[in-house]
Amino acid sequence: MTMTIKKYMAVVLLAFTVIQACTTFETYSEYEPLPVVEGYLKAGSPISIKVTEDLPFGAEDSTFVTLDDLEISIGYGSETYTMTAEGEGIYSLAIIPQEGETYTMSFEHNGIQISGYTTIPYHPENFNLSTDQISVTVKSDGYMERPQYSDPVYSEWTGDADDYYLVVLENLEEAPVSILELSDDEEEEDIPMRGFRSQPVQGLAFQIMPQSFNYYGDYNVILYHLNADYASLYEDNSSELSSISLSPPPSNIENGLGIFTGMSTDTLTISVTD
Repeated sequence: MTMTIKKYMAVVLLAFTVIQACTTFETYSEYEPLPVVEGYLKAGSPISIKVTEDLPFGAEDSTFVTLDDLEISIGYGSETYTMTAEGEGIYSLAIIPQEGETYTMSFEHNGIQISGYTTIPYHPENFNLSTDQISVTVKSDGYMERPQYSDPVYSEWTGDADDYYLVVLENLEEAPVSILELSDDEEEEDIPMRGFRSQPVQGLAFQIMPQSFNYYGDYNVILYHLNADYASLYEDNSSELSSISLSPPPSNIENGLGIFTGMSTDTLTISVTD
């Protein structure tokens, strides 16, 4: 993925600590860290949530502290379930979120009740691609290899054009072959990422550029239907805080930070050949 949500969460935390530094005069010993929730409820998949603490501005240790001793409750309908602590701030629950249903999350931390809620959006209907195969031919001009790409791939679906959607490409090969070979002076970490993640978009279509595919083989093309609170993380931090704003960072967690949001998907496949 070109930009994961974890990176956006780190940017959000940086903004929040700057706000604290500008508006309070607490010492580190007086500062009470807030819990940061990362909860993404996907229709059809068990629930998993990660909880850490935010960092005070100017702290020398930049390692996020995980919260592993919480009793996190998930509410659905008239039932309430307790999540299982897995370690490293991860909590799990074998409840499968259903489209159109609302879920609540709550726990107590330092005597304060932390909570959030979300509704799972319906999956996109009639998702289709203009082709299920593209070709990439690499030619050399004597100095360097240049890939020759086929036309862009057009994806369409039906739904509410004012909602938010996101497209992810996920290479399925166990040992994928890079379209461009590494030169002798390039390291393994220079290998391009195996997937692609778009920014959230509004509308009912998205154009996938062939340059988004870095490897040959089969891919999942995953279309996510998102809630607006997820999209706000991208919109608020699209410049990666090149200039820090003093406005509060986006969050839908009561008495805390982070996000508790629902999403649904539909998946197609596409092949990249030479």
